[in-house]
Amino acid sequence: MLTPGKPDWAERKAASKRDFFDGRYVLRSSVAKLLRQEHTRAVRAVKRFISEIEFEIRYGSGDHHRTHAAKLKLANDILAALKNRRT
Repeated sequence: MLTPGKPDWAERKAASKRDFFDGRYVLRSSVAKLLRQEHTRAVRAVKRFISEIEFEIRYGSGDHHRTHAAKLKLANDILAALKNRRT
C-alpha cells in the first residue's frame, strides 16, 4: 500500500542507486568520514593540551598560575564546543 506524498520502496531504492552510481553518495560519505576524523583529531589534540597544562600546574614552577588558568579555561571551552558540535 502506497502512502500519498511518499515515494514507494522501489522508487527510493532506484534513487539511492542513482546517487551511488553518480558518485554523489561516495562523495557525501567520504566527506562525512573526513569530518569525523578531523573532529576526533581536534578533540584528542585539545585533551592532550589540557593534560599538558594540568601537568605543568601540578609539577611546574608556581610562576605562571594565571597564564595556566587562562589556557586551561580556553582549552576547556574549545573542548566543550567540539563536543557540542554534531558530526
